[in-house]
Amino acid sequence: MKKNNKTDWRIQQQKFFNEDVEFLQDRRILDFFGLLPVLCIGDVEYFKKKLNTYKQKKDDQCLIIVNKKIKNTELVKLLKKYKNFKRLCVSINKFCLYTTKNNSKIVDNYDTAILNLVKSIFYNREIEHHFVKGLKGIHFNFASPTTQFFIT
Repeated sequence: MKKNNKTDWRIQQQKFFNEDVEFLQDRRILDFFGLLPVLCIGDVEYFKKKLNTYKQKKDDQCLIIVNKKIKNTELVKLLKKYKNFKRLCVSINKFCLYTTKNNSKIVDNYDTAILNLVKSIFYNREIEHHFVKGLKGIHFNFASPTTQFFIT
């Protein structure tokens, strides 16, 4: 049986440069966690090689990367499982998040809508929010999480 040779999105993006580059969104995550152990959830293969990871669920540090199709209610359920962790990074490819209900309270801006959703789960917490402003199809959004939340 033939293996799936799906190429990592970082490798695809790095082909556009003449040198080995480290992406800012990755550097932020690596700097945030440092050398302390971190639980990794989702599309995290790259970070498992770079971070000090552990397998057991502890309430210390957690990295969650959502880079596949996910319903908003599934995302909420996922994030609530880890809401008591002391430090989290949640990185979401905003173009993979969808809802099946029309909610008139949701703002038109994806980044603001996702920030509001994250704030509703991690209330009374410090949230540092990073996203690419003015995104109009000029980035490889199909592959790269462009909305990051650093929660302490």
